[in-house]
Amino acid sequence: MRGLVAKGLLCHLMEAIEWILPEGEREPKPPSGYVVSFACFYEWGFASPPHAFFQGLLHHYDLELQHLDPNGIQHIAAFIALCEGFLGAPPFFQLFRYLFSFSVFKAKLGGVLTPVPIGCASIRLRRGNGPSFRADEYMPMALTKEDGKWHATWFYIKNYEDAPLPLFTNRIHAEKPRIWGYDPEKKEERLADYIAAIHFLKRRGLTSRGVVGAYHSRRVAPIMARALALDEMVPDAAPELIAGAILALEPLSDSEIQQRITEAFPDPVPVYPDPNHPVMRLMEGFVPLDGYYFRRSRAPLPEDAVQRVLNRSAAERRKGKKDARAQWHVD
Repeated sequence: MRGLVAKGLLCHLMEAIEWILPEGEREPKPPSGYVVSFACFYEWGFASPPHAFFQGLLHHYDLELQHLDPNGIQHIAAFIALCEGFLGAPPFFQLFRYLFSFSVFKAKLGGVLTPVPIGCASIRLRRGNGPSFRADEYMPMALTKEDGKWHATWFYIKNYEDAPLPLFTNRIHAEKPRIWGYDPEKKEERLADYIAAIHFLKRRGLTSRGVVGAYHSRRVAPIMARALALDEMVPDAAPELIAGAILALEPLSDSEIQQRITEAFPDPVPVYPDPNHPVMRLMEGFVPLDGYYFRRSRAPLPEDAVQRVLNRSAAERRKGKKDARAQWHVD
């Protein structure tokens, strides 16, 4: 944990007690107001309180934080950074569902594939033949094979009331839930400009390594809630908003950023900074995306379900009154 704090990836312990180390516990049992997290998640782009997109993603796919694995965290972090930092748009939920799929991970124990409580939800770019072949419509994301011991570095993090994560229940996804099976058969019209813009940026040198390096250079965790989107972190932005978004007080060296990219991606060793990679918006020399129209689509949050119930009830009451009036006129 000291290493994460020293790197600016985890805050210092303060009066609020942002995180707690387990003491002699063999399996997670977080105290009230806390959930389980893992050290490597912070190296891959997670921090709390969480981004609203991440909250909605967990809610939609019926996931708790410990169900994800490090590569899944990296996929989500890079996706948010691409949308905010290079497209100049909020992370688009329908685009994520179009590009990525979830599968159940099972560990081989005694020669038998067995469901696991931690890291059971694997996120992958959709591949295959026909309409499922979508990896080419995104930036290549060949991530480093995960260390099988990553889940041993668990600890407890504060669960913020104003940006809550799902409560820890220790439940297991033994089989693929129905919601994970969503696979749009064709590209929706509203995704066309997003995918065209990604292709445009790829022709100008965009890579997943460059995107990851760019958000480390800004000293942010894409999955953390911020007052400013990545493309709003400009020199004339309010200093207090910038201070609330960055993790490390001092700029990171190029060698430190290169090391973080190396840990996330396999060989070859990345070049950082890459002179051929586009810079984040709105830095000098960024690639403008004139003529592209980006619609908004966020992942549904728990309160949205409550609102839908209220809306449905209100609609049923209106319909009942209308039917009653119609019946009165008939009589």
